[in-house]
Amino acid sequence: MRSSNSACPSEDDLKALLVAGMPDEVRQAELENHLTDCHRCRDRLEHLTDSEWKILLSDSVEDSGSKSVSGRSAAPTSDTRKSNATAGRHTSDVLLPPDAPGPESQRLVHQLPGLELIDQIGRGGMATVYRGRQTRLNRIVAVKIITESTARPDVWMRFRQEAQAAARLQHENLVRVHDSGFRPGIAWIVQEYCDGGTLLQRIQKAPLIFTDAAEIVMLLARAVGVAHSAGIVHRDIKAANVLFNGDIPRLADFGIARQLDAENGVTQTGEIIGTPSYMSPEQAGGAATSAQPAVDIYGLGAVLYESLTGMPPFRAATVIETIRMVLEDDPIPLRKLQRTVPRDLEIICLKCLEKSPESRYATANELADDLQRFINREPILARRSPIIERAVRWVRRRPVPATLLVTTALLITGSLLAWGQYTRDVLAEREHAGNMQRMAERRADEALRNYRRARVAVDAAVSSILGDDEPGTSELASGQREVLEHARIVYADLTRENPSDPELKYEQAIAHLKLGQVLRRTATRREAAAEFERAISLFAEVRDAIDGPQESDRRKAEAMLFLAMDARETGNADSGVVLATQALRIVPSAGADDLLRARILATLAWAQSDSGNQPSAIKSYHQAINLLQKLNQREPQSVAALSVLGESAFRLAACYTRTADANASQKFRAMATEARREAVRLSPDSPYPKSSLLISLAGDALVCVRNRRFEDALSILAEAGALGEQITPWQLLWGCMSGIANAFEH
Repeated sequence: MRSSNSACPSEDDLKALLVAGMPDEVRQAELENHLTDCHRCRDRLEHLTDSEWKILLSDSVEDSGSKSVSGRSAAPTSDTRKSNATAGRHTSDVLLPPDAPGPESQRLVHQLPGLELIDQIGRGGMATVYRGRQTRLNRIVAVKIITESTARPDVWMRFRQEAQAAARLQHENLVRVHDSGFRPGIAWIVQEYCDGGTLLQRIQKAPLIFTDAAEIVMLLARAVGVAHSAGIVHRDIKAANVLFNGDIPRLADFGIARQLDAENGVTQTGEIIGTPSYMSPEQAGGAATSAQPAVDIYGLGAVLYESLTGMPPFRAATVIETIRMVLEDDPIPLRKLQRTVPRDLEIICLKCLEKSPESRYATANELADDLQRFINREPILARRSPIIERAVRWVRRRPVPATLLVTTALLITGSLLAWGQYTRDVLAEREHAGNMQRMAERRADEALRNYRRARVAVDAAVSSILGDDEPGTSELASGQREVLEHARIVYADLTRENPSDPELKYEQAIAHLKLGQVLRRTATRREAAAEFERAISLFAEVRDAIDGPQESDRRKAEAMLFLAMDARETGNADSGVVLATQALRIVPSAGADDLLRARILATLAWAQSDSGNQPSAIKSYHQAINLLQKLNQREPQSVAALSVLGESAFRLAACYTRTADANASQKFRAMATEARREAVRLSPDSPYPKSSLLISLAGDALVCVRNRRFEDALSILAEAGALGEQITPWQLLWGCMSGIANAFEH
């Protein structure tokens, strides 16, 4: 470290370095390194007042006049600096569409030693990015030129230190930093040029296939892990900062976001660093921990969320509302927005987006490892937050929807009272009434959002227990029954109101549908049927009054499916046929609804078989299986599709047995067993796939016994034994298989 006065630059050298550059590039590099190492000179520059800066600049301009130093143009004047300082202060460096190169580009090209600017490729609130050429190496590079507050030497010191640290990072998925430099009013970074566009541009065309999204974020997480091990935190990871060189994703601007703000995560003007939709809660709240690696785990989760759904976790009409959502709300589960997202990938993503840093992955490498397990179709380590915890979280954060509706009514009443109170001043009266009306509308919108959030929170708890409410699901455990009882109370509260707003009616119809599902497992089929019928009525009532009538039709068909299932299971197969046929007529034929259509076809076939119409049942089962096989090709990790495929193939085999077609029966029995094996492999902790596979294996073993293939039967029973669990239905099934095994011994 240099600390003696003799080693420090003279006033003339300092002016030349800071204003116009040194004629000797070797000397310039020496002085820049000296400023980085010398605490005395750094303190001297950091404590310059604004007036001293103006004197330094004006003196230097007088010394240089209109001439340049070694071919470089004179420094910008204090007026130019002030003009730069009044430009828009955006704390997030989002690149905007490039402008055509203008005079500024021509002026800057002479101020950047060893660089030739070719054209502008992007701009932001504090930075402009150019495609350029390093003349000495004849290398195409990206040149990021930063102005405004970064011209201060104290900021430049941190900027330079971070740029040097980033330049030391070597990883295939990090954009390499080649060089950096500084002049008053201007600082720049020379980095690798990537010609493949940004991840954001790809997402804007369409959400990514889930395997591609997982692969990209896994690679980025490995790169972030390398940076964290070097003590560098990005703090502004977002899709716009992920560039592609060919098909290789590379994270840009590493380390730059950290140095552009103060020590506590905000700028000198009090603005929060980062992009609101991608901020972690600790960044949005300005916490001291906003420089910890956990914020980058959150950012990677936000990138994964947007890659899969096409939208960031939180986005509102205003920045303030977005930040409030980041601090208070939970992101909507991905499968609510994109049904094709596998459940394991949703769990990984939501773990990254936990409000508490301690609840996220401990390191970026742990995240990468879990994504690699998902890609390899291995069990992941992340686990979903406890159901009760998530439901209680929503209840505590949001008032009961009925209370919000009452509040809205009180606000409207208050606006009328205020209108009467100010009758002497018509203008003031109108203005006040208008303000209150707008407030009421905002409250009404908030009521709808809260109604929806409350329902979605409970939906998640119910879906984790009921899944798709498959027939034959094992008996509920006591804890599961308790959760469903709480869900029943919440759904009942949501259905007591009589709203006139179509959107609220639609939400209430969904609540009736969900309540019916819960009642099927906790009460009587008659009570459940009443809820399904009310849901069908409401869906029909609001169909043409809301956006997306297809979604209303899909929900209505879902309610009719449950009625058809209950009719068949209670011995009324003919009614089941009628209800399932009606549901098929209204369910949309879009690919996104192939699973629902297949479930309806399978239920129709089952009812047709029970009513004795085997040819029609066989035809319906084949239609369902064809749909499910296509769906399985598109979504090979869909446990729900595999479960319905296994059920349909198993019952189709039974139909062929009744028609004495042994070959067809054997073919579809094998298909059922294989589909159920794959479902168990993908979801080893779910009870329904296991119990279904046990039933298939028991049937296969019995067929082997009939054909006197005892060794094969014993092998099948050994596989079944490995699935045994201490749950009553499985114990009964295991007892049946044990009886078969005893028969072999005799």
